[in-house]
Amino acid sequence: TEARAELVDFSRPVWFAGDGFIVRNADAERWTSYESIADDPRATLAVVVAQIQEQTALRAGVPPERIISFPDQQTAVEAVRAGQADACASTAPGNRAYLHRAADPSLSFVPDTPSTSRAGLPVGAFSFAKTTPQLTDAVNSSLDRYLGTKQHLEMMSRYGFTRRDLAPVL
Repeated sequence: TEARAELVDFSRPVWFAGDGFIVRNADAERWTSYESIADDPRATLAVVVAQIQEQTALRAGVPPERIISFPDQQTAVEAVRAGQADACASTAPGNRAYLHRAADPSLSFVPDTPSTSRAGLPVGAFSFAKTTPQLTDAVNSSLDRYLGTKQHLEMMSRYGFTRRDLAPVL
């Protein structure tokens, strides 16, 4: 955040966690973005309480009365499975990992693919004391050589990140 950047220096971004949706298979081509959900006056979106996806949905035009909050991902996905919600929003890697563990053939993962770019997408970076610019520079130099390599992509795939997820930081 901007407030955190006043206190520390950040390395170049090392990961990006775009959003995605868990939907019923029949809806996999229908709910492809927050905007597609916002455009359908009957569509409902399941989110996990206190996660950023609710704010993203609101900024994309999903009315608050069509956003249903759940205490955890399991109950949010259950709402989709039961037809109480049309899509469950979370990070793309998180939703892919959930579906892999659940092995439910009735559900699909759909990446959020907005027709226009959105500001403020979540990226991760290392933080450093403002008094250590040489360390920040040295880490950035190493990251420049490492990010995007076969080793990097293989390591990140173990945590559910695809090359598409990482593209904004490569």
